[in-house]
Amino acid sequence: MSRVKSGVELQERDLEILKLVFSFRVVTFDQIERKCFSERHETAMRRRIGKLVKYEFLRRGVIERNGKVEKILFPTARTAETVISSWRFRIDKPLLKSESPEHDIRLAELGLRLEKRSGFCNFFPENLLQSS
Repeated sequence: MSRVKSGVELQERDLEILKLVFSFRVVTFDQIERKCFSERHETAMRRRIGKLVKYEFLRRGVIERNGKVEKILFPTARTAETVISSWRFRIDKPLLKSESPEHDIRLAELGLRLEKRSGFCNFFPENLLQSS
């Protein structure tokens, strides 16, 4: 299923990316690649992320971690507007600004690792809890 929104046709994978970024407030390109583009070439991911940034669904930035610079993504108001109805509970005060990008990236890593475990059911990141 796709939705046309503000000049771009959002695919299921786009919605998955937006939900991931909104859930954690900050994620790295590497985390998005592992979760949403594991079967695709990195160029496909970069092109799609570029389009989501161009149409203001995401903002990009950089952070220095472990002695190297990593590209990161942040949610925008358009991200929240697009995904808040995706959860079974009401998101009535969406939080977009990260107070600690390093913390949010680590939490995203924990969430991604838990998803791979057998018996995994749900993980509600801090941002979802604080936003609802």
